[in-house]
Amino acid sequence: MLKEWSDDLPDKQAADLWNTAIEREVLRRLARIEAELKGVIERRAIASDFYHTMRNVIALRERLLPAFPVDPAWKILMTLAQTPAGSDKSSVTSIAYGAEVPLTTALRYIAALELEGIVARSPHPD
Repeated sequence: MLKEWSDDLPDKQAADLWNTAIEREVLRRLARIEAELKGVIERRAIASDFYHTMRNVIALRERLLPAFPVDPAWKILMTLAQTPAGSDKSSVTSIAYGAEVPLTTALRYIAALELEGIVARSPHPD
């Protein structure tokens, strides 16, 4: 998109102005993208702290009130919320392990969450 110019001075000045304008626009857009990414990273860090705290609360509750276990659906959702950014697929086994529930319980609750439209399942690519 850079303009070419001849040895004619007005053409070179026009091209320099054009290229400077393009450079300014690119830098402006990059600054906006950087600000948006910084916001996403900050929100992700806050969310990570929240989920870590909630998992500690869940563990404490289960230790203090073992007769009243935490709902497996909640533990599964907390596990899914902690998946790394950009990762939209998790195996049922890893979800069950992360939620600290038996595999059959995870399957049952994931199916219920899917029926409610809260999660979506897809077959393994293999």
